[in-house]
Amino acid sequence: MANPATHLLGLAVAAHGGLDRFNQFKTVSAHLALGGLMWTLKHQEGVMRNGGVWVTVDLHREPVSYAPFKLPTWRTTFTPERVAIETTEHARFPVFEWPTSATA
Repeated sequence: MANPATHLLGLAVAAHGGLDRFNQFKTVSAHLALGGLMWTLKHQEGVMRNGGVWVTVDLHREPVSYAPFKLPTWRTTFTPERVAIETTEHARFPVFEWPTSATA
């Protein structure tokens, strides 16, 4: 029996122009207002909600970026190999390399 999630994905991709059309795009971005108990517990309430943030996802790899983050000139960058806070001028704060190894 086919995986229902795979079938649903196939329907969604077909409904929006097919795989060739999907492969024409590199990233997708959305303007979000994020909140919840996690941010309150970390004493960071509103950090991803005040004015919203832009979330950009690479459609063919795993990188994700949130901007702004805390300050208008800061953004986060996540890849499987590193988590970082950067400025829009590309300056980096200390980087957390190989974040999955910290939870293994």
